[in-house]
Amino acid sequence: MHVLPTLVEFLRQQRDNHNCKDLLDFYLQFDGALETQLNVAAGNGHPVQGRTSTYEDDTGNEWWNIRIPRQADSEPNWDDYDLKWPIELHAEAIGSTGWDWRARVSRYIGFDFDAIAGHAQGVGVSDDALDRVRQAAQDLPYVTTRRSTGGAGLHLYAVFADPVPTANHTEHAALARAVLGMMSHEAGFDFGGQIDACGGNMWIWHRKSNKENQGLALIKAGEPLACVPSNWRDHLDVVSRKRAKIKLAGINDQDEGGFDTLTSAHRAIPLDEGHHAHIAALERAGCCCVWVQDHHLLQTHTVGFRQIADDPQFAIKGLYKTNSNGKDLATPNCFAFPMSDSSWRIYRFSPGIAEAETWEQDGKGWTNCAFNRLATLKTAARALNAKELKKGFEFETLADAAKALETTGVTIDVPDAIKDRKTIVKRIKEGQPQLQLQVAKIKPKHGVPGDPDNMGNWTGADVKDMWSQIIDGSPVDNTPNDTSATNTSQLDRVRALTTIGNQSAGWAIQQDSSIWMETNLTHSKSVLASLGFTKADIEIAIGMSIRNAWTLIKLPFQPEYPGGRQWNLKAPQFRFPPAPRPDSGESGHPTWDTILAHIGRDLDEAIASMPWARRANITTGAEYLRLWLACTIRDPFQPLPYLFLFGPENCGKSILWEAFDQILVNAVVRADLALTNSSGYNGEIDGAIVCVVEERNLTKHKDARERLRDAVTSQKLSIRRMRTDCYQSPNTTHWIQTANDLKYCPVFPGDTRITMISVGAVENEIPKKTLLETVAAEGPAFLRTLLDLTLPPLEGRLRIPVINTDSKKRAEEIGRPAIEEFLAETVHNAPGEKVKLADLHEKYSKWAGGDASTWLSDREFRKRLPEKYPGGTSTGNVNWVGNISLTPMQSLKPYRYVRKDGKLVKEPRVPDARGKVRRSSEDAA
Repeated sequence: MHVLPTLVEFLRQQRDNHNCKDLLDFYLQFDGALETQLNVAAGNGHPVQGRTSTYEDDTGNEWWNIRIPRQADSEPNWDDYDLKWPIELHAEAIGSTGWDWRARVSRYIGFDFDAIAGHAQGVGVSDDALDRVRQAAQDLPYVTTRRSTGGAGLHLYAVFADPVPTANHTEHAALARAVLGMMSHEAGFDFGGQIDACGGNMWIWHRKSNKENQGLALIKAGEPLACVPSNWRDHLDVVSRKRAKIKLAGINDQDEGGFDTLTSAHRAIPLDEGHHAHIAALERAGCCCVWVQDHHLLQTHTVGFRQIADDPQFAIKGLYKTNSNGKDLATPNCFAFPMSDSSWRIYRFSPGIAEAETWEQDGKGWTNCAFNRLATLKTAARALNAKELKKGFEFETLADAAKALETTGVTIDVPDAIKDRKTIVKRIKEGQPQLQLQVAKIKPKHGVPGDPDNMGNWTGADVKDMWSQIIDGSPVDNTPNDTSATNTSQLDRVRALTTIGNQSAGWAIQQDSSIWMETNLTHSKSVLASLGFTKADIEIAIGMSIRNAWTLIKLPFQPEYPGGRQWNLKAPQFRFPPAPRPDSGESGHPTWDTILAHIGRDLDEAIASMPWARRANITTGAEYLRLWLACTIRDPFQPLPYLFLFGPENCGKSILWEAFDQILVNAVVRADLALTNSSGYNGEIDGAIVCVVEERNLTKHKDARERLRDAVTSQKLSIRRMRTDCYQSPNTTHWIQTANDLKYCPVFPGDTRITMISVGAVENEIPKKTLLETVAAEGPAFLRTLLDLTLPPLEGRLRIPVINTDSKKRAEEIGRPAIEEFLAETVHNAPGEKVKLADLHEKYSKWAGGDASTWLSDREFRKRLPEKYPGGTSTGNVNWVGNISLTPMQSLKPYRYVRKDGKLVKEPRVPDARGKVRRSSEDAA
């Protein structure tokens, strides 16, 4: 029977036992026309070399994952074929994207929000965040909410009232991304910040969904979605990984770099009720009105804002004008960032474009103005045609000056006698808000009376021949001062930097080549001086930079400027885009497959007996290593096992990290010194995703083991760079150590962090240069495999568990401290018994013999004894060791020894319900 009818019939048979029958009914009504993913379980099979997600058993039977249709990302097609393996035996999960590949339309889209339930701390979405997602989704009438496949997470769906024409899966994914932005805008909640999968495959049947966990069960049914964002095609380059954020229509290619910097410099202010009211008014006015979630801005028309400003019901603060005539309101000519208190900062598309007098240009030529915000004195003066003086502004009349000041939030007394006279408004002191107003007096002359003696709040004593008044003006303009406009255009070439913990991280200056260089405060001041800033202006500029500092972040595989004045400087990135999904069963990266199979062979036997591996569909060491690499780029903030690869020279143990370095940028670093240098400098590992220790014996460095423990499992790292303060940074490091000698890795009994792999000799050695060129050429295909790999749920503190190989067991014995080995071989746990410290130390010294490396003084010996063997003075006022015996324990004592005030004292043991004292796990030998 062919694949499609077999699959459809299988799902029909599952319907009656499904937690949400309508989910299957919706899929089945299209008779296999919806894009479909079928994943199989490895079961008792093993991977077929060179083929992706294909398994075979000992009799040669094969089964594999199926994706329908082929070439879904470009020119979809499907030639059905006979399915020769039983789907009911091998199917693990079946899902769909909601894209109809026959009709070439999108019928629904889905979003997956994972839950932290059953996960380690820091993995997935917290319970509180998941509740916020659920509540925000409840506020959107067109969103359907379901439980995830395991019942703990959330699946959100939007079903289109009218199917949206989409030519392929890529367009379907772009549509989904646009709708997600619309959802965030309408709900006032950043869904994108919590999303696990966007518009991709959503399981509609899964073996782990059952009646107990209510997997895929319906929580809330939504209405059909009647409209979609008009700019959804702008998301095509993002979902194709050609761009990190959408290209805003209206921004020329040559302005893109400046636009990205501009948008990132604005902090993401949540939309409030006033913002939403403005957007509704713009839509009623017929203006193009698109919320662009990627850049946290509104794309619209300046004339629409003028209509809002002219509408008394809005009572807009400040001034707003535009030169646009509004002939084509459907075509946007501006973009606007929300600011606090329902205000906006509006920008015209093209830098340098002329606008009304309420607008100004920033240092990069972007024409902009504030909307619904009190005007600055300069803007108000310009709008009322005031003449700019060396210090202040001259208005034609006091009435004009009063109008200007009113837009800045200041009301003044305007006597009728002087309201039509020229008026000067100037600051008392630069950088301060106080203003002085001056109006010329009229003295009595030739019998004509002059001004009255009393002019209200105005005084004639402060300035000769002038009526004057001192008032508290508007807040100081956000510039060094009103007279340094030529200098402020260069201010953004100097940046103060902070860490995410608000600790100072130094400074950066932009060189004439436009390249940014990290530097210090002294050099930053020198740059400002070279740009024409005066000494006083430099101090103000430095203060402004500190107030508006850029936060240095390390978000792997995210854009350099993610927004909110965050700078993702030198973060790990893909060296090239991943290849399209292969339609054939071939992996497209045979060299990578060979490398992973060679290095991972030592893990095969241990993995075969691991219950976790069966649950995760992992059958070989090669699959384990592939999963390890996938987790570094898919879950970079989650800890992974420390990989220690050892073997003879030229066995290929280093090629794992060397090959990975060929497909990533700023991701793989040599980190030997971070674990071993005495000063503790470790700046090189900040933001790295793979840290490499090459041929370094870490057991000889006393600090290495403790630093390794922190680096492997801590959520944050304490980063120390030269000439800077220590700061905390999110931990994205994952570690690989390579060595010839097994003893180079500090592994001890009970270790839960290290996977140790013995790498055998290479049979057919390939020249290193050729090998690296080959893995780089296969890199796009390998990236695609890593990105499409199904990640198993996390079951412990590490993203995937440690594999305990025979090599590791040998290393644990070798690395076992001598005193632990002595105690294990020669003494017995005996609660309530005791041995003189001198006798125990003498026995240890004889056991150690003449080995200088294991010899311990009696003082050091006492310090290294485990806590369960307390030491202190007792009988005869000599030192004893408690709960220990040189001979097997004959009977259980009703007490054990504890140390109190330097003495060994007896502590009664708690009897059970029958009054008997029984052995505990602590008593085991």
